Amino acid sequence: MKKALHYIAIGDSLTVGYGASAGQGFIPRFAAMAEERLGRRVAVVNVGVVGAKSDEIIQLIETDRSVREQIVKSQLITVTAGGNDLLAAAKSFLYDGRSDELKSALRQYNSVYKRLIAELKLLKRHARSPYMIRLVNLYNPIPMVPVAAFWIQQFNRQLMKFEDRNIRVANVFEAFEGREEELLYIDHIHPNGNGYAVIAEQVRQTGFFPLE
Repeated sequence: MKKALHYIAIGDSLTVGYGASAGQGFIPRFAAMAEERLGRRVAVVNVGVVGAKSDEIIQLIETDRSVREQIVKSQLITVTAGGNDLLAAAKSFLYDGRSDELKSALRQYNSVYKRLIAELKLLKRHARSPYMIRLVNLYNPIPMVPVAAFWIQQFNRQLMKFEDRNIRVANVFEAFEGREEELLYIDHIHPNGNGYAVIAEQVRQTGFFPLE
């Protein structure tokens, strides 16, 4: 019998599955998809933190020994980060109409993500088995704000720079566009169960190379 695949899910409230019933977040849904496609059991470790900004997520990766050990042995890694950075900056923008906070958040996001990807690659440098990393881009929870889509797309363009043999970006932005009423929880920020199903499907659509 084939050994189980190890899967570590890293990130913010999207990784936790906030806004959905137990077991209906995108992590368990995607794990089930991976099991079906790859024909192997998937053992999940979820280290998502509600409200975490990208700098807190990289700090977790850099300093938490148990998280680092799980990354080393995992063949499947997903990351959600940046939504809370953007929302904090957007609140300032809505208050005073200045884009300084958004520009600053974008710079920090790019800097932190570079560190995050570099750290993941460092931990996987001696990997004995294939592994895949899937990054989830940002959807637009505030479509009623005219400039929101522009700034979210700036964040998402940064992510695309990290794609390589092992890393792919799931395009959640386009999947959510125009469907916010249907896919968001009552707080109009987090996905509901339907939204998490869409995220899981977008991650699945990135494929399972090089695990296949």
